Amino acid sequence: MRTGAMAKKNLDQKHKRLLARLAMGMCGLCGLQMWDMSMTREAHEFQRLPQPAFIGNVMADTPDLSGDRRQKAAKRLAEAKELLDEALELKAAGVSGKGLWYRVITEGEDGIGIRKAPRMDGPRVEDLVRGSVFEVDKLIQKEGQPIWLHLDDGRGWVFDLTPVDSDTPTVERIQGAYEYGRTIEELEADVEAARLELDRIRGAKRGAS
Repeated sequence: MRTGAMAKKNLDQKHKRLLARLAMGMCGLCGLQMWDMSMTREAHEFQRLPQPAFIGNVMADTPDLSGDRRQKAAKRLAEAKELLDEALELKAAGVSGKGLWYRVITEGEDGIGIRKAPRMDGPRVEDLVRGSVFEVDKLIQKEGQPIWLHLDDGRGWVFDLTPVDSDTPTVERIQGAYEYGRTIEELEADVEAARLELDRIRGAKRGAS
């Protein structure tokens, strides 16, 4: 009987030690999970913070090991060259521009409003901020009134105050503009910028290899 009791006691002690180890393991696992969740939350919080400019520069200068950035940069350069070549061909043929392009130059914080109809009390559906460039396919001009410009993309009408208030113009005509309202000089600058970007990415890749 005493032998049986001793064996039962030893078995109970083994069970207790096993349960203790399991409990410790579960606590460790819970702690690991809690640490992982905490780190995940911190990562999300970091992503929401405004990143200093140098972080973007570091990311941009990192080696393009996959080649994805190089391919995108090469595509941008090809597209910029195509637009420039088209503009140069038109200019050589005596065409001083393509389309009727305007730029918003108003000093107002809200820019100018796009309206559904060519009248001042027309519903305002959208705003064009200062610097916005847009193409026009129709004009309405009446003496003593603003010039109404219809956006080529169909969004609506904007007005040019120049005829009634030349001291506070809202828009200006872009002379010699081609695709996307870009002049030859701007298209050339686009090509150069795209070429420099591609060279920079290629250089970073060569430095990493």
